[in-house]
Formats: sequence, structure tokens, C-alpha cells
Amino acid sequence: MLVNRMTEHVKEENWFAVALDFVIVVIGAGAALMGQQSLSTGQQRADLRVAEAALQSDLIGNYIFAKGRLAVADCRVGACQAIAGQSRGNCWRLAKHGPACQDRQEAR
Repeated sequence: MLVNRMTEHVKEENWFAVALDFVIVVIGAGAALMGQQSLSTGQQRADLRVAEAALQSDLIGNYIFAKGRLAVADCRVGACQAIAGQSRGNCWRLAKHGPACQDRQEAR
């Protein structure tokens, strides 16, 4: 329909009408592209919020895991050294790290 109207205006040599039709088409296409970009930007922001929430959840989980590992690190080191010391006959390491392990186990 738009093509028929434009061809009639060209045949009649009504250049003002041809230019007006062209401007209407360009403005319509521009408005459609701006609307599409706006929707795309909104979707990108929503995806960003989801990714930020997932990242924050992962960071909190990693922090809790690291705190747990650090809380028993001395106990594990002491136990490993005690096992190594017993195999070599050095029991002084167990005496050195043993109370720290017992205190932490009692705190649980």
C-alpha cells in the first residue's frame, strides 16, 4: 500500500508528498529500532542483576568455607605433625599442638 502511494506521488511528480512519505518511513524505522534497543537494555540489566546475585551467593559460600577451613587449620596441622612425629618417634609435636585441637573440638 505504501509502495502504491509512493509510485502515484512519483508519477504525479509530487515531490513534497514523496519526501513526506520517506520521512514517515525513516521516523517509523528509527522509533522501532529505539524501542528494540530499550527492551534489549532492560533485558541486559535484568540478566546483570541475576548474575550479581549468583556471584554474591558464591562469594558468601566461599567465605564461609574458607572460615571453616581456617578454624580447624591448626588442628589439622597439629594432627599431621603428630602422626609424622609418632612415625619418627618425636611425640613432642603432639604435646605442642594437641591442646589447640582439643580446645577447638570442645568448642564445637
